[in-house]
Amino acid sequence: MTYFFIDDDQFAAHLLSPDSVSLTPEQIDWALNLSQNAATEAEQWQTYLNILALQGVQEWLHKRSPELSLKSNWLPGCIHPPIHASQTSDLSQFVSCLEIANFKLYLVTSDCIDDPMVAIPQAIVEQRSFDPDLYILVEVLEELAQVRVSGYLPQSQLNGQTRLQTEEQSVLLPLSEFTPDPDKLLLHLRCSNPAAFRAPTSSTSPISPTLNVSHWFRNQLSRVAEELSWILLPPLNLSGAMMSLRSGRSPSEDLDNVVMELRRDCALEIAPDCQSRLPRFSGRCCSRSSLCADVGCLADLYHP
Repeated sequence: MTYFFIDDDQFAAHLLSPDSVSLTPEQIDWALNLSQNAATEAEQWQTYLNILALQGVQEWLHKRSPELSLKSNWLPGCIHPPIHASQTSDLSQFVSCLEIANFKLYLVTSDCIDDPMVAIPQAIVEQRSFDPDLYILVEVLEELAQVRVSGYLPQSQLNGQTRLQTEEQSVLLPLSEFTPDPDKLLLHLRCSNPAAFRAPTSSTSPISPTLNVSHWFRNQLSRVAEELSWILLPPLNLSGAMMSLRSGRSPSEDLDNVVMELRRDCALEIAPDCQSRLPRFSGRCCSRSSLCADVGCLADLYHP
């Protein structure tokens, strides 16, 4: 048997953490009674710990983010499904499956805060019985009735990690692979898309959990520019005006050509007093590129 020693500072940090919760005697009795349905003593102990972890996560969520709801059939007050004989050997797996918001979660329970490794059932890793989006690391100090949410691991990262398989149909994973940030976990549960944390398949491409701001901003600018151009300018042929601006003629001659094209192509009636815009027209065109000058000056003609 391996013994792990915990120093006082580490123990105090566990108890004082905002992500630690205390369990009531009623919650402990519920876990004890439900675990008796497991087939073996080892499975009973693991089921007992996992139900304690499940109730602890419920209390933690209620304390930190009461707007999020947890769904599980194995909590007090819930009608859990009938336990068939074929399930008694894997009861600890069933009680560890839950949902929060739109996320499917699997609880990875550790009963020693100094153990560097945790075990995950092979069937869960291979997604044969459950397909979680996130694995939640939960520490259970059973003798002190304390539970702490310690971190999380996306499914996509688990599939890419190096794992050690054990004889108990489980895989061992270092605790260092988990992100030790319960606050970030809560943020993902509130705001992220569960599909961003799943392992990509051959028919789908991975979804980034972050927003590509530059791509979104370019799309927004293009959309606004199209709307403004549609509002300010009707369709017309500016090829003649463009060539004239590049030919070296005076701004007055360029303006005359543009006005003629507007009258011919768009059948517009332009008042003679628009010529008063000529001085500002010349100044603006001298400080812009030819394309910007055309658009800016033509806009002035529509707003005399």
